[in-house]
Amino acid sequence: MIPKIEEKFLDFIKKYIFEILLFLTVIVSLLIRINFLKFKSDDYIAFLSEWFNILKTNGRIFALKNSIGDYNIPYLVIMALITYLPIKQLVALKIVSIIFDYLMAFAGMLIIYELLKNNRNKDLYALITFLIITLLPTVFLNSSAWCQCDSIYTTFVLFSILYLLKEKYTKAFIFFGIAFAFKLQTIFALPIFLLVYLSKKNYSLIEFFIIPIVNFIMSLPAIIVGKPIKECFSIYFNQTTQYSNYLAMNFPSIYAIFFKVKAANLIENPSLELSKAGTFITLIILAGTAAYFLIRNIKINQKLIIEIFLWSVMIVTFLLPHMHDRYLFIADVISVIYFIIYPKRFYIPIAVNFISLYTYIVYLYKVIVIPMSYVAILFGVIIIIMTKYMIEDIKEYQIQEE
Repeated sequence: MIPKIEEKFLDFIKKYIFEILLFLTVIVSLLIRINFLKFKSDDYIAFLSEWFNILKTNGRIFALKNSIGDYNIPYLVIMALITYLPIKQLVALKIVSIIFDYLMAFAGMLIIYELLKNNRNKDLYALITFLIITLLPTVFLNSSAWCQCDSIYTTFVLFSILYLLKEKYTKAFIFFGIAFAFKLQTIFALPIFLLVYLSKKNYSLIEFFIIPIVNFIMSLPAIIVGKPIKECFSIYFNQTTQYSNYLAMNFPSIYAIFFKVKAANLIENPSLELSKAGTFITLIILAGTAAYFLIRNIKINQKLIIEIFLWSVMIVTFLLPHMHDRYLFIADVISVIYFIIYPKRFYIPIAVNFISLYTYIVYLYKVIVIPMSYVAILFGVIIIIMTKYMIEDIKEYQIQEE
């Protein structure tokens, strides 16, 4: 017979096992991130540190009226506020992104709770989701090594998807608008909102106007201190042409299969017409998918929303020109949720995260072990496999509905 104090201890462990495991996950993942806090990426040295110094020496929050860098206003507001803190700028910027790593994982947990609300093991699956997301190499390298902020916009995209699943559409568009205000790459998630609209027809196209309205509201700090409204809305337009000289920048898109890859995994753009053709083909595929949903009156459930969302991000990044580095980040995270609901297809999220991690290793550590054309072929094969699964799942759900 065990001592009474030991019995109480075991009872405590049993009662709070979920909270204990969650706490241990946070501790372990934090320790991993701490190891990278002193690491200075090329992006930080060349861009982020320079923007930070411009803000600090030109009025801090009042410096927002000037043209600084190519990030949108909300992140520059965060940088400006950090200049008031007695913390090293490198560490402070990373701390912000790390905080959002955990908010992003929390959002992933909530999505799993929504998807598996009738599953008695939902707590376990939610915990696994949190654990995997916080320990994804691309997630902790993005925030703690690269000093990037992709977890910020992805957090808000996940909350928008959560409310899309809950059919609370106004909230979904508000969170989507917040995400868009932080990063242009949020538009990779836009197709799923259109497809849900065509499938369910229970919200208006007017809801889409919430996105630019939220972007305007989040730009107000800069507008108030004197930045012209036109400049606030031209930031993303400038980004779309910033890298027009390259078909891809360290990203294994379809162009890596057919064109010569130069040093640093750059693929030069031989003509403007070619990049326009790539954009046109991507839009044709998305428009064709939307037309199919509309004509065939396709209905989708919650699991299909996640599946189609992941597919659309993958197909867009694979086919669009001018993609680079971290553009698959949102797919890395959503693939974890995909794995939870389709565990037998585990190789898809593994492949997605491998493809994304490849670009991180090349950029951060200047190591190219595998030719990018091989990685691009893998990307294309995974998209084909996932397209097959998606078509089968859509057909199966239509039969169930009938």
